[in-house]
Formats: sequence, C-alpha cells, structure tokens
Amino acid sequence: MSSGSRGVRRLVSLTPALLVAVTALFALPQQAGGFRLTKWSAFGLGLAALAVACLVRPPPLRLPRAWLAVGVFVAAAVALPALSSTPALTHWPSALGMLSGLALFFVTVVALADDDEARRSTLVVLTGSGVLCSLVVLLQAAGMRWLTSDVYTGLEFRAPGTFGNPNWAAAYLAPLVPLSLSLAATAKRRWPYHAAAGLLALATLATLSKGGAVTLAAGLLTFFSLGRDVPRRRRVALLAAATAGAGAALAIAWHQDLATQAPWLRGRLFLWRAAFVILSEHPLTGVGVGGYPPAYGAAAAALIEGDPAAFMPLATVDFAHHDLLQFAAEGGVITAGAFVVVVVATLVRAHRQGDPLSRAVGAAVAAIVVNGFADSPLRVPSTFVLFFFLLGWLSPSAPRAGAYRPLLVAIALLGVAQGVRFAAGNTYWTLGRAALGENKPAVAPLSRARFWMPEHGRVASQYARALGRAGRIEEALAASTVAASLRFDFDDEIFRRDLQTRSLDRAAAIRQWQELSARFPALVTPYLRLGALHLRANDRAAAISAYEAAVASPQPTKRAEAARAQARGVLQSLLAKPRRAPP
Repeated sequence: MSSGSRGVRRLVSLTPALLVAVTALFALPQQAGGFRLTKWSAFGLGLAALAVACLVRPPPLRLPRAWLAVGVFVAAAVALPALSSTPALTHWPSALGMLSGLALFFVTVVALADDDEARRSTLVVLTGSGVLCSLVVLLQAAGMRWLTSDVYTGLEFRAPGTFGNPNWAAAYLAPLVPLSLSLAATAKRRWPYHAAAGLLALATLATLSKGGAVTLAAGLLTFFSLGRDVPRRRRVALLAAATAGAGAALAIAWHQDLATQAPWLRGRLFLWRAAFVILSEHPLTGVGVGGYPPAYGAAAAALIEGDPAAFMPLATVDFAHHDLLQFAAEGGVITAGAFVVVVVATLVRAHRQGDPLSRAVGAAVAAIVVNGFADSPLRVPSTFVLFFFLLGWLSPSAPRAGAYRPLLVAIALLGVAQGVRFAAGNTYWTLGRAALGENKPAVAPLSRARFWMPEHGRVASQYARALGRAGRIEEALAASTVAASLRFDFDDEIFRRDLQTRSLDRAAAIRQWQELSARFPALVTPYLRLGALHLRANDRAAAISAYEAAVASPQPTKRAEAARAQARGVLQSLLAKPRRAPP
C-alpha cells in the first residue's frame, strides 16, 4: 500500500474519536439550549463527514461482526412503539437519534478496520479531549465564569465544563480515566498518561457530582477486575470492597433518611416511580422515544392521588434520570432487555480479549451505564456519542469485505439531516426566545424552529406563548395542546387553562381549575384562579376557601411564596369585610 493510502486510512481511523471529541468540546454558551442542541448538530455533521471519509478511503469496507445485539436494541426502541395505538409525537423525530447512534457504531468499526495502532490512537484522542475539558472544569471551579450559566449560581453547579451541567461533565470525564490508565500500561513513557488520568479524576471530583464520583469508582473497579489474566484474589478483593462500599452507602442513606430528606434523591425516586407507572401501562411497546416527558404528568398525578401532602418534583422534567427505566418506559421491556444484553455482551468481549485497552473500553462502558442508574447520560449528546463509539471500538469487523457503499451514503444523509435541522432549529429558537424575552414579535422564528425540531417541547411551548402574546388565541390554544403532547410542564398547564378560560363560561372555567387543583393539590396558582372566579360570581365563602387552600399550599418555591403572599392579602381583605346579610 502506498504511503498516501496509508495516510488516508490513518486519518479516517482517527475520525470517530475526533467526532466524539468535537461533540464534547463544542458549545455556544449564549445560544438557547446551546449545550445540547449545538452538540447534537455537531454530532450529525461529524457523522456525515465520517461516513464520507469511509467512502473515499481505500478498500476494504468491513462491517461489524458482533452487530446483532446493538441492532436489536436500536430496532426495538424504534419499531416497538410504532405498534402502540398512540405513540408519542416525539417518537419518530427522536428515533433518528437512536439510528444515528447505530450508524456511529457501524462507521466506527469500518474506520478502525481492526487496526491495533489506529485503535490505540483513537483512545489517545479521547484522552486529549478529556484533558481539555478537565482544564475548563478546574478553571471554572476556581472561579472562572466562562461557559457557565446564570441559571446555576450555587457551588454545586460552578464547574459544568463545556457541557452546560456538572453532572454531564463528570459523566464524560470519569469513563476516560481507565482509558488513560490503559494507555499508560502500554506506553514506553507512562507518566503523561498517569498525569492525564489524575487530571481527569480531579476534574470529575471538582464537578461535585455525586453520580460522577460513583461513576469514577465504577470505571476503575471494572478496569482492574476485567481480563482473564486478573488474579482471582484481586477480583474477589475488589468485589468485596465494592460490596462493602455499597453497603456503607446504603447504611448512611438509611440512617440519614436521604430518601425523604435529600431533595436530589427524593426527586429521582419519584421520577423512577413515574417510569414504572408508564411501563405498567405500556409494558411491551412503551410510549415512544422521547415519550417519557409528556407521559410523566399523568403518571405523577397517579402517584400522588390527590394528596396535598404528597411529594413530587415541581421543576420541568426532561429525563427520567435512569437510562434503563427510561428505555423501558419509552420502548417497553424488550427494549430494556436488549440494552442489558448489549452491555453484558460488551463486558464479556472486553473480558475475553483481556488486553489493557479492551479492558479499559469495557470499563468506560460500564462507567457510563452506572452513571445511567442515577442520571441520563444516554440522553446527553457527548456521552451518547462516546457510548456508541466505545461499542464500535470493541466490536471486531467481518472477515470479508463487502459492497457497503449505499449504507455509508445513507449514514451520510442521516448525519446531514440531523446536523442541519438541529443547527437551524437552535438558531431560530435562539432568535425567538430572545424576542420573546424582549417582548418583541417572536412567532416567525419560533415557527421555523418548530419546523426543524418538531419534537422539542420547549420550542412548542414558547411558540404557543408567542401566539398568545400576538392575540392569536385560538392558534395559541392549539399550539399549547401540541406542546403538552411533547412535554409536561406546570407553567404550560396553567397557560393553556388561562387561554381556555377566555372562551368558557364561569362555571366551566371553575370546573377546569378544580380539576387541575385536584390532580396536583400542592400547586398554588389554581387556587388563586379559583378564588378570583368565585369573587366574580359573588361566592364569598368559596373564594375564602380557595385562598385559604392557596395559603396552606406546601409548594417550596419563590414563585409559590409570592403567590401565597398575594393570597394572604386578598384573604385578609375578605375576612375584614363584614358579611352581607341575605335579602
């Protein structure tokens, strides 16, 4: 093979790792949703470039030999919800993301082509990307505000890296630690890789992510346990240490009553229970990819059963914070089972191959999966891309070459479609959200954002508000109904009922607010609306009852406290007025 051909092959073999690195590092902090949507866009365009690179590289083109488990998993997630009578509106647009993951798996195997030197070089690229991210994290932890959000002002959210959230940063950095250690074990000069591993571990801990610390420990434990040559005593000792650590953590959680006292754990437990409710209603088909957020509201209402003292998270829910449960809720038990098979098969392959690099890649996969027990790394572009790349890295290629160029063309087109639509959609959303915040006309840019990203619930919600602000009430009501089918948000529920109240008589309006307050009795706003409606109907007793319920609401937010203060003022005024004698 000529030196030019070897150079092309080497460059193509590095492209999958470069794609992961670009996805992780790419961020536009001033754009709406920039830390995720711009990364999805970068991933799509990078996937297209990778497919084109595989097209122009010298033959042979060899597809994965061990593709069945990954293929069944993605096929189940995409196809099974289509058998449901009412798959979520998010399903088909979001399913493109799952297909993109499968595509990355395929082209990674094609690009690497069982070239051991290339496989090692890709891990060097990943480690380098992690080092750059780690430096950003540590500088942010030291006080630098670059790439940080004004939304997160506390110490816990000081170091998001290039990811927009510290938990997402830790989920990306922690799996790279075993990769660095494996490179050190196979290099002549070990200290640079040991230094990189230390920097990655330090940055992971600097995010103050509890899940990140557990992810780091899980990756290291798996790395030192995998492999046929690992002494049995070491494996038993590591397993005993992990069991003791898990037991101690459970004992502390039990003693401190973290399930009810720790807001982060209490909220996640509720989200997981909601996933089980959704799964029980659609056990075989699920509700569709991306369908957990819109289905969450009904599941939450079923869990609290109208109990005003029952706990539930009041923030907007975008993920289940548990990848396996979300796969089950959205794709059914078969999809969740297929995901488990993918992970087990990957770890078995890493164990059998036994070399340090394969063990490290298996450990990195295990770390991402463990992180997914308390978060949603496979819903975040950087770790989603890293996961499917690692699966491809460990998969051997078929022994014979084939004519797979049409498949690579299809992958390139899929990547272009994903890259362009997320780039255009995010650009228009940024313009529309800025216009909405400045009280300027925002319907046109948000309408275009809806065209490019029809599955995006926040865009749909803001589009409905822009229509309402423009006085197009009927269109706003229809748009808010669509937004409710894409995600569940209490502000959206209240906004939609405010729109409906305009066209309802007073009795019907009272009934709709009573229905919402019965489903979610901890909310304050429905009681305020009921009190105002009762006052207009001259029903003083009912108004007093509604305002008393508002004052008694336990909702622990600043907006709720402001609403309670308003209710107290009206209530004091009502109680100060003497009752009018009946005629």
